[in-house]
Amino acid sequence: ETLVTNKEFGKFVRATYYETEAEKYGWSFVLETMVDPATKAENGDDHEADPEAEHWIAVHGAYWRRPEGPLSSYKYREN
Repeated sequence: ETLVTNKEFGKFVRATYYETEAEKYGWSFVLETMVDPATKAENGDDHEADPEAEHWIAVHGAYWRRPEGPLSSYKYREN
């Protein structure tokens, strides 16, 4: 197990063309309190949730570069 920063992961992705499962499927679970209201509205009222993790919702367009969905960025969390 190795810890890496977002910046290091970005370099890895560019070098290897690695694609995460969130990128493949087009969505990821995000902690509901972190999701922008506009993104919530775009995803609709019927949020897919995991009964084992009630505060997490499926957000279309969320992946490592856009951790809370299309309107977010990892840029302020590179390290």
